[in-house]
Amino acid sequence: MIPLSFAQRRMWILHQMEGGAETWNMPAAFRLTGSLDQAALTAAIRDVVDRHEILRTVYVTNDDGELYQRILPTAEATPEVPDIEVAPEDVSGAVEEAMTYRFDLAVMSSVPSWCVTCTPGTTK
Repeated sequence: MIPLSFAQRRMWILHQMEGGAETWNMPAAFRLTGSLDQAALTAAIRDVVDRHEILRTVYVTNDDGELYQRILPTAEATPEVPDIEVAPEDVSGAVEEAMTYRFDLAVMSSVPSWCVTCTPGTTK
């Protein structure tokens, strides 16, 4: 078992106080035109998650209530990239919802990612 670093412990405490707020999210949105190879995008994100253990790390407690980090195998942390189709006027709301995603440090998804399709051939 690997104990949490001071920074991880601080993050966990703030996460508990905020109730899983989106404080730690680092959102980014990109407008793409043309066709998107969804499988290639998912594979690229999976490759990054595979190379960086911190993206596969969850915070758990042992039987004594002590916090430690658990590094998930890549197979358990495989990201999904759902394609959400919305009307052009609903794009801002869909992107806002994705950017304010609340995750749980004990079971978090490695790198939450979404494709928001608003018109054929345009993905955000």
